[in-house]
Amino acid sequence: MSKLSEQLFHAFDIRIDSTLFTTEVATRLAHAEAYYFLHDLKVNSLVLSRDARESGSSNLELLSSLFSSFGFTVYLNPNPISTCLFYYSAMEKRESAGIMIGASHNPKSYTGQKLVAPYCTPIAKDGALDIIEGYFKDERKVDISDKGKIIFIDYKNQYLKESLEYLGLSQVKEEKLSLLVDFLSGSASNEIPYALEKLKINVSYLNFIPNGSFPSGNPNPIISSSTVKTREALKQVSYDFALLYDGDGDRIDILDKNGIEIPPSIIFAFILPYLDKSLFKSKTVCLDPKASPLIHSYIASLGYNTFLVPNGHSKIKSILQEYKDEHFLFAVEESGHYYLNYFKDGEVFSIENTLIITLAFIKAYRENPQLLNKLIELQESFIRDKEWGFFFESREEREQALQTIASNFKEKGYLIQDKLKNGKSLESTLIKLNLPLSYSSTTKLGPIWLQIAQRASESELYLGRWELLSSSSTLLEEAKASIKQVLTYYKGKFYIG
Repeated sequence: MSKLSEQLFHAFDIRIDSTLFTTEVATRLAHAEAYYFLHDLKVNSLVLSRDARESGSSNLELLSSLFSSFGFTVYLNPNPISTCLFYYSAMEKRESAGIMIGASHNPKSYTGQKLVAPYCTPIAKDGALDIIEGYFKDERKVDISDKGKIIFIDYKNQYLKESLEYLGLSQVKEEKLSLLVDFLSGSASNEIPYALEKLKINVSYLNFIPNGSFPSGNPNPIISSSTVKTREALKQVSYDFALLYDGDGDRIDILDKNGIEIPPSIIFAFILPYLDKSLFKSKTVCLDPKASPLIHSYIASLGYNTFLVPNGHSKIKSILQEYKDEHFLFAVEESGHYYLNYFKDGEVFSIENTLIITLAFIKAYRENPQLLNKLIELQESFIRDKEWGFFFESREEREQALQTIASNFKEKGYLIQDKLKNGKSLESTLIKLNLPLSYSSTTKLGPIWLQIAQRASESELYLGRWELLSSSSTLLEEAKASIKQVLTYYKGKFYIG
């Protein structure tokens, strides 16, 4: 059972191959979750949703039945929705816990769950998820009750209305912007097209019918075969951009008209003034370790403080929530995840909303396309070796390799950073050489610099990840060769995605 538990419980959520998630395992997990909700959180109501995965309907049926039999009031979204709409539903039922059934961008054979406590507070490792895992191992059970009930909910129209109003886009004149939108057969098509129709722009859709077998390819935009077809379609028809959403719609990747990905930190810097609705004088935004130092510098030039955060949706949202009174507003991961502190009915919720990000991008481009071109030029002033990984045979081997690599670079005079500003662990290692200090110095004529983001992935078992940025292709290739030299001592395989 300990091996199954290790496969089931991950840093930010619950995820496993659906062939291992039997009715017995699902029932045991539901008891553990219900025990935590009832005895630790003192709540007996639950928002329950699913994405488009094939296993989602049967899992949703089972969990609805189980939790109502435990005496819970179950607020049920019966149809496939995005994780972002699930978060909105959890905000509406803020005194309830929540479970979103799905497995994000993982292969079609996977199932899983994202869990939230009341007020949309993420449940993750190093906290509540560890407690639930303990209850799962101990086979904690809850009593059967006749007080439970299922209430069907649908907040899609409210979600669309509020997202449009957030950007002031309730009424928009017809414009010439042309988009190609690929949903990868995921659940974002349940919501995004309805908002885009109101903007009177030219939109063509690909893979827009939710299908949990993902016939269009892997639901991860980076490695999906559908993305290759999308790039080809961009060449054949004159679109301005392509927008790609992952399987559960909480991630968005944007390609330019040539099919080149625009890094999420560039998109974030571009749309930040349009996202910011606060009147705070002091404002902080969060970037993950893979963001370039030039973007940190540019955002600082806009008057924002930047705060380095670990990778992982639960950890980032927890940091936004922890520091909300210090005016932490937004965050971005280079994986295409965007986060915001959302003010609703006098409360602050740390959530994801790809619809708002989509609308902000459209509005920003309509009003200031030159700025995006300027930021892309900034991105093109250095070389980016996009994140790649290596699967080790054990956690111990991975830790040994990561330490060896960091030590090797430290001996060469590189600066090693593995702590946040507050002294807590970054849960990654930044390996840095001659990073530019200010936006005014970020030119091709500036100092030769290099940054390596190294981390142990919490989403995949025994995976190490690296991303390299440098103003010098020679320096970058030498650093990459140095990393790969260490990896030759280990059995395993390389991974892209």
